[in-house]
Amino acid sequence: ITLVKKDADTDEKLNGAKFTLRKKDGTELVTPQVLLETGKNYKYQYNDTTKQYELVEDTGSTSSKGEITVSGLPLDEYYFQEETAPYGYTYDDNGKSGSAILTDDGDTVSVTRENRQKVGKLKLTKKNPDNELLNGAEFELYLVNPDTSETKMGTKFVTGKDYEYKYNTTSKKYEFIESTGTKGEINITGLPLGKYYLLETKAPDGYKIVGDGKTAVSEITDEGVTITYDVTNDRAEGGVTLEKKDATNDKNLKGAKFKVATDSSGTTFFAPEELEVGDGTNAKGTYKAVKTGSTWNFQLENVVTPAGKLVITGMPEGTFYFVETQAPTGYVQLSKPVTFTITGGQLASANIVTVENHPKGTLPETGGNGHSLIIGMAVVSLMIVLLYFANEQFKQKKAGDGR
Repeated sequence: ITLVKKDADTDEKLNGAKFTLRKKDGTELVTPQVLLETGKNYKYQYNDTTKQYELVEDTGSTSSKGEITVSGLPLDEYYFQEETAPYGYTYDDNGKSGSAILTDDGDTVSVTRENRQKVGKLKLTKKNPDNELLNGAEFELYLVNPDTSETKMGTKFVTGKDYEYKYNTTSKKYEFIESTGTKGEINITGLPLGKYYLLETKAPDGYKIVGDGKTAVSEITDEGVTITYDVTNDRAEGGVTLEKKDATNDKNLKGAKFKVATDSSGTTFFAPEELEVGDGTNAKGTYKAVKTGSTWNFQLENVVTPAGKLVITGMPEGTFYFVETQAPTGYVQLSKPVTFTITGGQLASANIVTVENHPKGTLPETGGNGHSLIIGMAVVSLMIVLLYFANEQFKQKKAGDGR
């Protein structure tokens, strides 16, 4: 009788399984029990010393991977009882093979037993420092092999998606089947036993990867085991420096105050605080954006900031607007917000926004009707001059005609 042990999905023949050979009524063929291992052959023979039949390994025969062949059996009905599955495999039935019936001298009968892989799960939860769940993070999955080499599995895994590791009978290979999942989570089912880790390759928008992006190595040790990871992303922060200058001579100006808005009209504020530019003498002009719960605030840093400069750090990524709430003394206050952009990792010293004010009396308020008024007055003056010369020419012509 030959037993063939296979993977239920791939049909790969498997070593490492152990069986007992039994008669139809369930009694073992020999006692004491002899375990038969796949990848080896055995023979049933009479021992003249013990005066008993025995099962011994047939070392003189050629064995095949995933197979057990037992020769010399009396005619009868037999079956193999699986006692131990190969490592990483299991079975869901009673472990019995099909019946093997020997009816004639020289008969050869083959039976097959299949095992499915033991599988577990992996769950990753992605959050921000406020414990809010985040979609949009991307990871790679790696299997750490027994020899410590690593095998990349699949391509990318995205928070908010579920994945099932499954054998494709058409392509004849395992693949990950993606489906809609739970916000901020990656759930992977069907993973064989082994050691795994995840590598973050892309943080959610507005956030940055912490450290090298690797999770710890965790092991699926048995059927149904779930390995879990909690991964937090820090916000991608950046800074900005506002330089307040005289529009006529590029001189740095102190005394201006601003608020930071999130809309172009300058009416919705990022934080409630009013920020004053530095004066080069006192601890003012440098602020750090700090979030508590869902509320942002600006904290004044104990730093003497150069005159005319306003430095902000700790800002989240995005587009914002400086709204001037107080102009320097003797200068016209801006009437429109000034746009600036924050990029994660950008230093305040590398993100310069220059804001100019005109001295009062030199130009009207920015954004007002003053420019149009000046142009209008110039046009009227020009028309008066042209009318004057036209009238003079008319008089001269009239006087000539009178002569």
